[in-house]
Formats: sequence, C-alpha cells, structure tokens
Amino acid sequence: MNIKEYIASGILETYLLGGLTAAEAGEVEAYVKQYPEIRIELDKLEGDLENIALSYAKIPSPTLKAKIASQLDFAEEKEVKVIPIPSFYRQAIAASVALAIVSTASAGFFWNKWQHAEGRVIALEVEKGTLANNINLTKQELDKTNNYLSLIQDTSSVLVTLKGSALSPNSAAKVLWNKYSKQVYLGGLASLPTPAADQQYQLWAIVDGQPVDAGVFDMENAHVLQQLKTIGKAQAFAVTLEKKGGSPTPTLAALYLIGNV
Repeated sequence: MNIKEYIASGILETYLLGGLTAAEAGEVEAYVKQYPEIRIELDKLEGDLENIALSYAKIPSPTLKAKIASQLDFAEEKEVKVIPIPSFYRQAIAASVALAIVSTASAGFFWNKWQHAEGRVIALEVEKGTLANNINLTKQELDKTNNYLSLIQDTSSVLVTLKGSALSPNSAAKVLWNKYSKQVYLGGLASLPTPAADQQYQLWAIVDGQPVDAGVFDMENAHVLQQLKTIGKAQAFAVTLEKKGGSPTPTLAALYLIGNV
C-alpha cells in the first residue's frame, strides 16, 4: 500500500466530515490502527478542523451583554411550564447543530486549502516569469557571443592592438573592426586610469589623417566587448579622454591609446 497516495487522496478529510459509507469508514479505521503515518495525519486533520471551528466562534462584547441585561425584566418570576422534548427531536436538533458546526469547519478547512493552492499557483507564475526572463537574457548573450565569433572568423575582420601612450604606457586595448559590415567593437581594456565623473574615454578612427568619432565607452564594461559606431574606412584607431558625452574633435594632450590597422 502506498501510504502517501492514500493520504493525498482526500479520503481522511471525507472520513472526518462523515462522507464515507460504513464499510469505507471501517476500512479507514483499520488503516489508522495498522499504519502510524495515517493515524498521525488523521490526528493532524482533526486538530485543523477543531481550530477552524473555534476560529469561527465569537464571544459577545461586554457592551452587548449589558444592553441585553438592561432589557430583561427580573421583577416578577413566573412559573414556566416545562414541555419535555421527545428524544427524536432532541437527536434531530443535536444532529442539526453538529452538521452546522461541521459544515462551517469544513468550509473553512477547504478555504484554507484553496488559499494555499492559489498561493502556490502565484508563486509558480512568478518563478515561470523569472525563468523566462533569464532564458531571454541568456539568449541575448548567446546571440552576442555568436556575433563576436562570426566577426572574428570573418576574413574581412581586423584585430587592431592599441598600446599606451606616454601618459599611460601600461594601458592597452583591442579593436575588432570589420571592413565589410563596418562594425567596430572595443575590448581588452587594461590599466586605463579611472576618469573623473565629468569625463569619458572616446574612440577615434584615423581616416586619411583625420580623426573620425567612433563613440564613447564606459570603464564599467571594460571586461566585455563594447559595440561602438560603424566605421567604413580607417588606417588607425586611438583613444582620448574627453568631457562626458564626447567631443567633436580629439584632445591630443589627452591621448591614451593608439594603434595602426
């Protein structure tokens, strides 16, 4: 017998709510005696039902008690004729009260079960959304990596090594430039001084002796390839330190890197 499946079937809840036939109830009671796990689960469910039933009980406030007492007339005691209630009716009333308590308790019990299930569904939806977002981010990174590999393997691509100037001789960087697609990527940044908050490094393409803006870049992304502006023609690349956002012309006194194609 698979005890976990038996407990998960809901038969113990049905037993407590009086929904089983005599034969089915007898079978449950036999299993309770035979298997400690089933007895423990049944005790737990009984406790849950009792707690739920008690949670619906309300104690009248002192104000309400006082209001009722003030409206009662204790001035004159009258003999009250006691009419005995037949045994059948007493049993029917008791059964009705018991049914009302069990119905209320079972409603609360299954409400809690539903609330728990709804919470699990919401949690799974959130987890599903997070997973989908992570998959999308991973796909984007994979697409970038595949694009980098394609550029590197493309015979039209040129890898240019930029070396440090006298301002920062230990600095270095790599420019991956594709002559056909005109794409430019900057990476391999090393030992470049951290710029001030109002400054930013800018890449230049040297075209026929003239500097052409190839875009600014951030040192926070120094460990990855950064795609900059497209360049159709170049004999060299250089990096200068400019004001934040870039400059239309390079500041030669702030030349940090340069390399020939």
